[in-house]
Amino acid sequence: MDPNAELESSTEAMPLHEPRKNRSRLRVTAVLVSLFSTLFISALIVTIVATTIPTITADLHSAAGYSWIGGAFTLGNTAFLAVWAKLSDIWGRKPILLTLVALYFCSSIICATSKSIGMLIAGRALQGMTCGGITPLVMITISDIFSMSQARLSKCPLMPLKLFQRKSNVACVVIGFTQLFLPLFFQSIWEASPTRSGVLILPMTITEKSVTGIICGLIIHRTGRYIEIIRAGTVLFALGIGLHIHFSETSSLAEIASIETIAGISAGMLFDPPLLALQAMATVLGGVLFQNGMRMRTQALKNAGLPETVVEQLSGDAAAANVDVIKTLSDLTQKLVVKRAFASSFRYIWILATCLAVCGAFASLLISKQVLNTEHVETETGSKKNEPVTAELPRLQATN
Repeated sequence: MDPNAELESSTEAMPLHEPRKNRSRLRVTAVLVSLFSTLFISALIVTIVATTIPTITADLHSAAGYSWIGGAFTLGNTAFLAVWAKLSDIWGRKPILLTLVALYFCSSIICATSKSIGMLIAGRALQGMTCGGITPLVMITISDIFSMSQARLSKCPLMPLKLFQRKSNVACVVIGFTQLFLPLFFQSIWEASPTRSGVLILPMTITEKSVTGIICGLIIHRTGRYIEIIRAGTVLFALGIGLHIHFSETSSLAEIASIETIAGISAGMLFDPPLLALQAMATVLGGVLFQNGMRMRTQALKNAGLPETVVEQLSGDAAAANVDVIKTLSDLTQKLVVKRAFASSFRYIWILATCLAVCGAFASLLISKQVLNTEHVETETGSKKNEPVTAELPRLQATN
């Protein structure tokens, strides 16, 4: 028998790609609910802690903790982001994802039972390690199940350095630079509780995470166009962040909610290309600007007749951990001076964010258009995965 004929008959019997699995709507819904529930617990811890950091640092008597509580989480998140993705390629998505949920449970217990700032930072670092795997693994799993066109616009969580040689990728990095200090603003200027400060940022959170993200995803899915969305988002983002500069101790709830909504809509349009390392940098820069602003107003606090101990608590890096001191001031004039000092210090943060947002708007002009692929082949993962038949054909042909 002719060897070539035998090879042709054998290759014809073997499909080049595994046929696409047809899942029922119920099964797809169950999978997505499970994945989104897992993603929710990862996002929840970020939102909750952001609104409670001032109270936490005050209870644990640690001014430096304001930066480290978020910094430890981001450090662990960034360091282990690629590790979990690679482990899931070896052992499969499901086992690694379940392991991450279990580790997240343990790290949450450590944070909840912390008696010192060191213990809390260690727990937050472990939480960051787990969330650094949960978020990308959920996205990877969805990309394994659905095609690129069905998955809207996705980004690979592991980016080789060669990607930064392209102007489009560098532009997306600049656009992803974002910052948020609103909870501290509400707890210092408005004397809001951690719960109320969380409620006050809902206009931005809802429009960013839900409304705008869904609408933009549908637009990209139906039209295949995303450049226009990114460019419009950068302009709105610069406008929304720029309006934060006008925040003061006399700002009304309607004014703040309107500005938050504008910023949330624009941030939702730019939600896909964030970079965690730059977010960590933003936290450090914003904290330094705030501390310097409060330090510059030390003399104004003294001139208002505040006790020396109170002035020390509200100066420099100690201010973020002592926002509750404002509620203890009985003199309305002194309280107003302190609020003005906080509001003026926050203005430096909004100015920095506005400058970065404007840079992002210009950087968006450098993003080139890419064609979204509509074909999809599911990826087999785990230690028992089979090699693709297409990889074997050249070797078989070479031996004949």
